[in-house]
Amino acid sequence: MLPRPGQDQFRVGLAIDDDPFGRDVAISPSLPVAGEGAVSIDTLTWDGVPTVTFARPEGATGELWRRAWIDGVDHFEARWFEAFRLSKNEGRGIISQGTRDWDDYRAEATITPYLAKQIGLAARVQGLRRYYALLLGADNVARLVKMDDTETVLAETPFQREVFVPYTLTIEVDGDHVTGSINGSTVLAASDPGSRLTAGGVGLVIEEGTLGCDAVSVSPAGK
Repeated sequence: MLPRPGQDQFRVGLAIDDDPFGRDVAISPSLPVAGEGAVSIDTLTWDGVPTVTFARPEGATGELWRRAWIDGVDHFEARWFEAFRLSKNEGRGIISQGTRDWDDYRAEATITPYLAKQIGLAARVQGLRRYYALLLGADNVARLVKMDDTETVLAETPFQREVFVPYTLTIEVDGDHVTGSINGSTVLAASDPGSRLTAGGVGLVIEEGTLGCDAVSVSPAGK
């Protein structure tokens, strides 16, 4: 259908076999339109930061939704009740998804630690050792870090982390500002001028242990 008079945008749903996201698309006409009728889509593309939630699709029997993630951990399988059950035996690992179109955005995920040294949520991921992250440590410290081949702690604060207790982590990157929130409260903030980490995907971070998570959400910064 076409937008009604005075309507500058409308949404259409896309049904795609084994679609990992279940999405709809907002279309803005380039010319004024009036009345109602049919519209044919010749091509479809997108850019910029999405508003999206990554999770196991309802009723999914395949694993394309899981294979869409870059896997840098030891165990990431679809057989658990959580969509994302990640384990790393030694050192730190990360799974990530996204593109260099993602620059200023907010990521959020509720993560449960299972005897892990550190768990966290990453933004502007450009590789296994290039990202910003909000980390919760077993040493009861929350850290906002920059990983660019080597790790730099941008800010940290004491935070009592319990095993098997879920925490809602939020990291927002906007220009050279990085903020981290836990359970809805901003606990850490930092500026990192001149960084080459100006854009990149979202990721879940696990260090020497296991975490569980059902969904990871991304939206433009400030929204």
